[in-house]
Amino acid sequence: MRLTLADGTRLRIVAGDDLSRPAVDLLGRAMQLGPAEGGERLIVAAVGAPGDHHPPGSPQVCILKPSDHGEVTGQAVELSLAIARDAQYRGGILVHGALAERDGFGVIMAAPGCTGKSTASRRLPLPWKSLSDDAALVVQDGTGRYFAQPWPTWSLFWEGSGGSWPTERAVPLRAIFFLAQATEEKVEPVNRTAVEAMLMQSVEQVSRSMTHRLSLAEARMVHSQQLANVSVLANAVPAFILQLSLTGKFWVEMDRALRALDGQEPLLPSPAPSVSIDSLFGDLLPIVLTGSSMNPFLLSGDLLEVAPVSRDLIRGDVIYFRSPVDGRMVVHRVVGLTATGIQTRGDNNPTDDPAPVPMEAILGRVIAAHRGQRRFAVPGGRAGMARAGMAKAGRHIRSALARHLGRAYRGLAETGLWYRLLPERLRPRIVAFGPSARQQYKLISGRKEIGHYDERGGRWRIQLPCRLIVDESQLERAAAQADEARAQARAQAEKRLRMRVSCV
Repeated sequence: MRLTLADGTRLRIVAGDDLSRPAVDLLGRAMQLGPAEGGERLIVAAVGAPGDHHPPGSPQVCILKPSDHGEVTGQAVELSLAIARDAQYRGGILVHGALAERDGFGVIMAAPGCTGKSTASRRLPLPWKSLSDDAALVVQDGTGRYFAQPWPTWSLFWEGSGGSWPTERAVPLRAIFFLAQATEEKVEPVNRTAVEAMLMQSVEQVSRSMTHRLSLAEARMVHSQQLANVSVLANAVPAFILQLSLTGKFWVEMDRALRALDGQEPLLPSPAPSVSIDSLFGDLLPIVLTGSSMNPFLLSGDLLEVAPVSRDLIRGDVIYFRSPVDGRMVVHRVVGLTATGIQTRGDNNPTDDPAPVPMEAILGRVIAAHRGQRRFAVPGGRAGMARAGMAKAGRHIRSALARHLGRAYRGLAETGLWYRLLPERLRPRIVAFGPSARQQYKLISGRKEIGHYDERGGRWRIQLPCRLIVDESQLERAAAQADEARAQARAQAEKRLRMRVSCV
C-alpha cells in the first residue's frame, strides 16, 4: 500500500512475510490507504528479532515483535511508530492531539488522555470538521510550511470499535491549542519556552514506545531529534492555552484566537532552517521533567540540560537513567555508590529507589534547568546533598504538622470556605495523564502540580496547605473515575487473554 505525506514523501509499505501481513493490512485500514505504486520509499514489515533501526533515507525494515492471535493491533502500532520515526528525520513530529479543520486550515487540540480532546473533537459544529481525535503527524514541506495529517486512534482498535482516519488528508497547520479543563471558556497565548515543554510532553505521551526496542544510543538520537523538531515547530506555529468546559462553546474562543492572527498573512511560516540538537545545546541532551519526585527543587515541566558523564559520579549528583526495574527514563539524585551500581532517590521520595543503577543505564548528569525564561544550575556533590537534605527536612516538618494539626486542617478543608473565596481562574484543576490502563491523575494550580492520586494507597496526596483550596467533591469523582478506568482496563486485558487461550 502507499502513504503520501505532505512533505512530498511517498512511502510504500509491504509485508515481508506472512506473519506481518495482518498488521500491514490493519495499518492500511486504519489509515485508509490505497494500493502501492512504483518509485516510493520502501518500508518492509517482518516479524523477528529486534534491530529495526535504520539510517535516514535508507530502505527501512520494521521488525515487529512476534505475537499471538488477537495482538495484531500492537504490531500495527509498532509499524505506525516506525513511519512516524522516519518522518522525524525530515522535521516531522507525532503529536498527541485532535486535528480539526476550518476554512482549509488545521488546528491541533493537544491534551493528555481524558482531558477532553476526543469529546471536544466530536462537539465541533460546522464549518469546523474533525479529522482525528487522538493524534496527528506534523510534517514540513519544501518551503518550510507545516502541515498536519490525521493519525489512527489505536486505543479504539484494541476495543474493536473503530478509530480509522484518512491519514493522507493534509491541512496547513495554523495553530496549536493546549486544552485545560475549566468551568468556562477562555483562550490565552503561550510563550515559546512553555510551548516547547508542553509539546515535548505531548510528543512523549503518544510516542512513548517508539524507543522501547532501541539501544540507549539510538533512543538518545530519536529523543534529541524530537526536541530539535519541537523547537522549530514552537517557533513557527502560534500556540494558545484553551480552557474549556464540558458544555461551553469552546470553538468560539478558537475562532477569536484565529481572527487575532489575521493581521499576519494567512499563516504560512517562512522556511525554517534545519535545526539539529547540536546547534541548540551542543553536546547536552535536553529533556522535559515529568512527575513530582524531585520537588521542590525541580518541578514537572522544567527543561533540563543533561551532560555526558565525564567524571566519576558522586553523592548529590542528579542523573538521567533508564530504570533497571521497569525500563522507564528517570531523573533522580545519587545517594550512594555500591559495588553493584549507583543508589538513587528522588528528593521528594521517602525511600531509596528499589534497585541500584548500572553505569551502562546512565545517559548523563543533569547540570542545569530552564523554568520559564530563567535558567539555573543543578548542583551535585555537597551542594546537591544539601538540597536533598532541605527536601527531607521539609517532609519531616509537613509530617509533624499533619500529626498535630491534621484534624483541624482536614475539618477546615471540608468546609470548602477557602475554595469558594478563591477566584475562579486560580482554583486547582484535575488533569489526567496517559492511557486509561495507566492513568495518572494530578492536581494542577496554575502551572504548578500540587498533588496527585496515589492509586496504590487509594487516596489523594496533596501538598500542605493546598487542600484548603480544593473542591473535595471533585477529588472523589476523579478517584472514582480512576478506579473505573483501571477496572475497565483489567477487563479488557482479561478478555484479550481469553481470546489468546481460545485460539491455542
